[in-house]
Amino acid sequence: MDDEAKAAAIAAADGDDNAEVASKAMEELRQAQQMEAAEEAQANAPRQMWVPGMQLADGEELVMDQSAYVMYHALRPEWPSLSFDIIRDGLGERRGRFPHTMYMAMGSQASRPQDNKITIMKLSDLHRTQAPDESDAESGDDDDHLDEDPVLETRNLRHRGGVNRLRSCPQRPQVLATFADTGHVHVFDAGNAVRSFEERGVPPQSQKAIWNFSHRDEGYALDWSPMQEGRFATGDNKKIIHVHSPRDGGAAWGSSQPMKGHTAAVEDIQFSPSEATVFASCGCDGTVRIWDVRNGKGPMITVAAHIGTDVNVISWNRNMEYLLASGADDGGMKIWDLRSISAQEAAPIAHYTYHQEPITSLEWHPTDESVLAVSSDDDQLSIWDLSVEEDEEAMQAAAAPSVAESVRALPPQLLFIHQGQHLIKELHFHPQIPGAIVTTAFDSLNVFKPATAI
Repeated sequence: MDDEAKAAAIAAADGDDNAEVASKAMEELRQAQQMEAAEEAQANAPRQMWVPGMQLADGEELVMDQSAYVMYHALRPEWPSLSFDIIRDGLGERRGRFPHTMYMAMGSQASRPQDNKITIMKLSDLHRTQAPDESDAESGDDDDHLDEDPVLETRNLRHRGGVNRLRSCPQRPQVLATFADTGHVHVFDAGNAVRSFEERGVPPQSQKAIWNFSHRDEGYALDWSPMQEGRFATGDNKKIIHVHSPRDGGAAWGSSQPMKGHTAAVEDIQFSPSEATVFASCGCDGTVRIWDVRNGKGPMITVAAHIGTDVNVISWNRNMEYLLASGADDGGMKIWDLRSISAQEAAPIAHYTYHQEPITSLEWHPTDESVLAVSSDDDQLSIWDLSVEEDEEAMQAAAAPSVAESVRALPPQLLFIHQGQHLIKELHFHPQIPGAIVTTAFDSLNVFKPATAI
């Protein structure tokens, strides 16, 4: 006997007084069954991939596809952050087994200048968020901990003013340089802060910078040399670049005379991965410039890289040393072959216009010379494999009527799109955990590993 028949039998047995109650019960039962059927139909309905620019129909909403990530964790810092860096550790290279541990330093943008700080973070128990395949040799026992949150431990260093840019020294990862919105450059030794996560009795970390330098204005351009230990460069909104070289055994730095060439604010700096004296810069004048610290007269090469718009960020490929990527305010991203940019009108070897808002960060993969990650103010992070070429079979499949026009328009080199953060400002690949990416945005910090192999 089904539920409606039961309700009818009860009504007949108990008389008219209970008929109304039974009728109401049957109506509630029918509504519950309809809701259950609708939920089941929705769960079984074919999923449709949403592409930026697609309009949602009434009643439609975006839902994160958990299967797109091997690992995904979101944290909400006390204050927004424009810049952070991963602190290399001694836990090993190319770590694949879960759970993961990582160390980071993050600069704040507090509402009051005196509340700003550098937060040294240890994130441990970073488990998978997707069950591993049976053939996955790197899974360990992590499938038993899919719902567990990571453990976050922090230490804070006071910082005068908001942190526009923060970078960890490649050769001495616990040495941090910052460029503040006050126009000051600071160097901190965070060694005690990092050691205190593991060692008891470590004395409190120093709250003071070990070295300071003053620009005429604030800036965002800062990078350490991977070739010359302790050397770094900074560029400001007054178009000036300074190179800072270590002295006194690395306890202090000497700064160069102002290096001039840009005609508008300097936005980013990247040192060469192979030449200790060479670095690149970009700026609001639309140019990318190549410099040699031994020549203080000006840049060796100037390229009109993004005419009519600011060049916000650049990234020098560490594995294919003649490739440089640039990202601009109009959303354009270009790839340059440095062997052929001696001319003022040099052309990029690739130009992508997928993003429609300013590019805020881009970084080459630490070990794969063809993979690049890009973030934008359109609230997306895109991952690209520039080695992918269009093949005829894939083009024919994409041209099928069942494939949405917005999907057909996606470049074949586009591997992955990460969303869910508002105004992503910076991204970094973890240099020791293959495929792991960290992003900072106005509202959150994300740590994730795409299911797409990168």
